[in-house]
Amino acid sequence: MKKTDINIVRRIKTIENSTFTEDDIKLLLIEIRERLKKNRFLTEICHFVAHSERDKGICHKKIDVRYAKLKLLEENTQAKLTKEFIRENKDKPERFFTDKMLDFIKTEKIEKSLFELVILGGIDDLENTMYSKYYKTNKKRVKVLVTNAYKLVNGYYLIKENIDRKEFLYIDDLLKFIRGTVTGKPAFYSHDIKNDFIRAIKKLSIELNHDLNIKGLNKNIDDVILTIITLLQDAQFTLFDGKIGRSFMVLHPNENGSEIYLMGETGKFSMPLIGTNLKAKKYLDENNIERENRNLSEIPWTNIYRKENGKIELIKNKA
Repeated sequence: MKKTDINIVRRIKTIENSTFTEDDIKLLLIEIRERLKKNRFLTEICHFVAHSERDKGICHKKIDVRYAKLKLLEENTQAKLTKEFIRENKDKPERFFTDKMLDFIKTEKIEKSLFELVILGGIDDLENTMYSKYYKTNKKRVKVLVTNAYKLVNGYYLIKENIDRKEFLYIDDLLKFIRGTVTGKPAFYSHDIKNDFIRAIKKLSIELNHDLNIKGLNKNIDDVILTIITLLQDAQFTLFDGKIGRSFMVLHPNENGSEIYLMGETGKFSMPLIGTNLKAKKYLDENNIERENRNLSEIPWTNIYRKENGKIELIKNKA
């Protein structure tokens, strides 16, 4: 058996017998990432851990699209909706001001990078339920409609000449909805990672002739997910305008107890990247939870520590 294969089996065993460390999980993810094919979320995590400075991937796309929408909307609103403009147009309907806020993109002609980031990326960012609710359609149809309505000419996407007035107005309204809507939904959830991780470990165990202790794996899977979240703390994202965003851990309020989330920060804007159902009370002292549960601010407990009784807790990073 190859040395890498031996290491993979050894690290799987540390999960089964509740002895793994952060380094065990980090090295396992790095060692298996080239073997993953159909594990979309786990593959993202493996690349994330191996390269903490991100300029692509699911989380990067999510944070870049939302940041672009928020930044461009804010800048355009400040430039267009001055006190004088509002006073001069005080009798105009609300839709008039909304259209002004969103006209940082003109439907007739859209710069290539903005079209691909804000429009195409924005289409992917919204859920099917939203298209169904407001437009009685779905994401796939929206993408086909929009891509078929434009042609790329000299760095710009131009609306095609054969688009009639009725279809143009529908597309115009749809694009305003896409670039003006920012949801608070994470890029993905811990159960996505969990399902992929268990599936991958089962497959690897078969390939490497390892008699997997599935009961031990399932028993410790939440601790593994927590460890993965800690490994993603402080990752960096290169954004569309060259600015750098970063990830950080927070306690997300929930009626059944605060949960541990990974957030993305881009200057003044923050957004969830990975949501979990990991209860903070399992890994943190109740006093710490009460103090940090007032808002989605970064928590200082970002490293796992295995106590003498074998249980995992979150502790502050120590040099």
